[in-house]
Amino acid sequence: MSLGGSLGFVGSIMIILDLPFAWEPIIITYLISQIIYSYDHFSGIKEDISTNPERANYLNKKQTFFPFVLIFYFVFLFLITIFFTNKELLFF
Repeated sequence: MSLGGSLGFVGSIMIILDLPFAWEPIIITYLISQIIYSYDHFSGIKEDISTNPERANYLNKKQTFFPFVLIFYFVFLFLITIFFTNKELLFF
């Protein structure tokens, strides 16, 4: 739900400015939001123990995989950004 706000904002801007629909800005926006959202969840595990123990326990179990997931998000964001911003150069 929280990621939908940023995607809706990008979609609304595309409609208001009468831009053609493109997946690139939506995917890039989603990945940026997901990186921030994931990092916030994992950085706040200690505070969540008192307020939301179920989520804190779940995230503690997944903590070993978190660096790999975050690296995957960053690499995918980097690759997709490079690919879509230099599309003309890649196919020259």
